[in-house]
Amino acid sequence: MKRLLGVLLLAGCGASSTALPAPQHVHAISSVHRATTAFPIQHIIVIMQENRTPDNLFHCLVGKADIATTGTLHDGTVVPLTPTPLGTPKDLPHSRATYFVDYNSGGMNGFDLESSITYPKKTGGAGLNPYQYVQQSDVQPYCDMANQFAFADAFFGSSASESYIEHQYMIAGQSAMAYTNPEGMTREIWGCDSSPDTTTRILNPLNGKTLKKVFPCFDYQTIGDELDTAGITWTAYASAIGSGGGNFSEFDAIKHIRYGPDWVTHVSSPSSNILKDISSGNLKSYSIVTPTELCSDHAGSPKDICGPSWVSSIVNAVGGSSYWSSTAIFITWDEWGGWYDHAFTPMLDVMGPGFRVPLVVVSPYVVKAGFVSHKMHEFGSVLHFVEEDYGLPALTNVDSRADDLTDMFNFNLKPRPFKAIKAPMTAAQLLAMPDDRTNPDDDTGDQNY
Repeated sequence: MKRLLGVLLLAGCGASSTALPAPQHVHAISSVHRATTAFPIQHIIVIMQENRTPDNLFHCLVGKADIATTGTLHDGTVVPLTPTPLGTPKDLPHSRATYFVDYNSGGMNGFDLESSITYPKKTGGAGLNPYQYVQQSDVQPYCDMANQFAFADAFFGSSASESYIEHQYMIAGQSAMAYTNPEGMTREIWGCDSSPDTTTRILNPLNGKTLKKVFPCFDYQTIGDELDTAGITWTAYASAIGSGGGNFSEFDAIKHIRYGPDWVTHVSSPSSNILKDISSGNLKSYSIVTPTELCSDHAGSPKDICGPSWVSSIVNAVGGSSYWSSTAIFITWDEWGGWYDHAFTPMLDVMGPGFRVPLVVVSPYVVKAGFVSHKMHEFGSVLHFVEEDYGLPALTNVDSRADDLTDMFNFNLKPRPFKAIKAPMTAAQLLAMPDDRTNPDDDTGDQNY
C-alpha cells in the first residue's frame, strides 16, 4: 500500500496527466441555519502552534501513542532519537521541496538529507539534527493535557507545505494552489498587507512545479464567511503589525475579509485578547488563535519556551469559566518544521496531506482521560467538526473527505470536571508581556544547524 501511494504521489509531482486532483470548491452556504448545535458544543477554539511532529514533541506518550524512539536515515541506518530543549536554536528547513526530500518516495527516511534543495548556499544535509525529541520537562503541560484529555496520533496537515499554506487550509480547506510562504523584502506580514513585491508560488498540478507567482491576497470562501451567513459569532486572534495589518492572521490573506467589515468585527489583536474575552464572558462560538513568536514552539530561538504556558493559559481560562461545559478546544501544530516523524503520509491530492502533526483535544466530552485516537484525521477534520456542529456545508473536497473527529468524543457523558493544567507561567504574566509582532515562522533563519 505504501508503494502504491508513493507511485500516486510521484504522478502528482511529475509530468503526468494522471496527477492527483487539486482541492475543489464544493458549494456555497445556504442562508438557512438551525437554532441549535448538533453537539453539546457551543464554543469551538482552534489553537495553532508552530512546526512540530508527534515524534518530536510528545515523547512522553511513547508506549501509549504511535510515537517512535528511533529514526531511519536515508541509507537504512536506524538511530536513536535524542533529547533537545524546546528552545533549541536549530531551525530546520521545512519547505514543500524539503517535504519531498524527507518523504523520500514514501520511505519516510530522507530527513538527514535536508539541505541545499531549499537554500542553494547551504551544502550537505541536516545529519542527525532532525532526529531529536523535546525533553519532557519543557513540555510537561502538553503531556498533562494529553493524559487528562485526548490525543490523536494519526492527524495530518492537509497540505504538504509551509505554515502560511497550512493556516489557509485550517480556515478554508484550500490555498488556491499556493504552496510557499510569501517571499519579499518584508516577510513579517503574510497576506494582503504584505509589501508590494511579495509573492507566493502557485503549483502546477500537472508537473508539480511553479505555475506562476502571485501576490498572497486571495478571495476564496472561508469558515468565517459561512459563520457570517449563518449568523454565528467568531473571532480570529493574532498579533497586529504596522497600520492595522495582520502579522500572522490567516484572514489577512483573504481580500474581502481584510478590506471588509469582518476585519474590524472579527479579527482581534493581540492574540492574548482571547484571555480577556473568556474572563469577560465575550467568547464567541468559533475562535482561532495564532501565537506570538515567543510562545509559538517554533525552533530557532532559545527564548521560544512559553508555548506550553500560553496554551495552558487558554485551557485553564476556559476550564475555570462557565464556558467549560459547552466547549471543545483543538490544539495543533501547523506543520512538521523539518523534524523527524516515522508515520507514513497518505497523499490524497496533489497538495497533500503533509506530515503528521500533534492534536490534543480538550473538552468535558472526550471519550475518556488519556484517550488516543488512531483514526486518520487532517486539518479538514477540524473544519468538518465545526461545520457539522453548526450545520454548515463543506467548503471544499478537503473538509468533505475528512472525518469529523467524533471518535474522540462521547456526547452522552456528563461533563467531566476540569483540573487545572500546571504551567511555568501564569496568564497574568503572559498578559503582561508586550505584544511580540515578529512573524512566528519567518524562515530567513532556517538551517541554523
